[in-house]
Amino acid sequence: MAKTENKSLPNHAKECISFYDLLQKGRKAKVGKLFYLKARTSLTPISAYAYSDYSVVTLEASGWFGRKVYCHYFDANWDKLNLSVESVIFPEHSVHCCRHPEAFYMGITENKNDEVALKVPVLDRTVDRPLYNLSVCLAPLYGNESKWLLLTELIEHHKLQGVQHFYVYVKDIDDYSRLVIDDYEKSGEIEVVYFTKEQDRLGMDWHLVGVVGEFTLKKHLPTLVFRNTSAVAPPGYIAKSVIDPRRVVFMHIHEARLYFPGYKRLRVPPDKVLIRHYRDLYDNFGRPWLVPSIQSRMDELKSFGNFTMTEYPTTLMLKLYKNVRRRLSQVYKWS
Repeated sequence: MAKTENKSLPNHAKECISFYDLLQKGRKAKVGKLFYLKARTSLTPISAYAYSDYSVVTLEASGWFGRKVYCHYFDANWDKLNLSVESVIFPEHSVHCCRHPEAFYMGITENKNDEVALKVPVLDRTVDRPLYNLSVCLAPLYGNESKWLLLTELIEHHKLQGVQHFYVYVKDIDDYSRLVIDDYEKSGEIEVVYFTKEQDRLGMDWHLVGVVGEFTLKKHLPTLVFRNTSAVAPPGYIAKSVIDPRRVVFMHIHEARLYFPGYKRLRVPPDKVLIRHYRDLYDNFGRPWLVPSIQSRMDELKSFGNFTMTEYPTTLMLKLYKNVRRRLSQVYKWS
């Protein structure tokens, strides 16, 4: 594709984004601002998405909420298209830009004439017909523990519930678990976004490599091991959300914080939907800034009612086990 030097775009994102006033309102109200972030990190982009009349660049950057930045565009040959668009960072880690129809890559800088250190490919989201009726977006994978079995079970369990696709963000992953991710990505069942920065860590690469096959699954498969279940927490205690991304401006970890006009939250009663949440008593789980000790947290959980021993639904257990084993046998060449 030939470079387009004179393609006309507005100088500011407010001139091309129809809901820019809504973004400004949310920014001024500090919706989603992470107040505990003190130092600013570098403006490192993770990915870019092109919609019908605007684009969004997501960032691996902290401490930039509400600050002015510039969107830059590059053609298929990595050559800079001779324009830039002013915008602001809102929500946290996101920049709304004007869409350039010939941009294959994008980058973000603090000042208009700064050198773009890193460019990311632009993914096409212009078709307003969802490819999937139900998808799962995972919180970023991080830490030095091996994830291959937990991840495989999570994906196969949700497939049994009707989930068609998964979006996986990866900060840290050991080599052995990476094989699982690669296999799901190759089959088109997951879309993976890798963070560009890696923290130095003591890895657990190839953890449990020697413990494979049926013995491993029967001894470690979470649905067979995690059985001591707390009573159902009251509504709103901890929540997860099922959303239509086209109706949400800002999605926090557990809930949508800013909607497009005409949309709002609807709570689903616990007798209709429950979230099974695995917990390790020794990882200081939950909300340490509210409940500082493990014992206090346990007392809180016990206040909901007695713990009971529960089983994965018998109608699904054999299917889940076979599907997990089939996938892992395919990945690791088990006999």
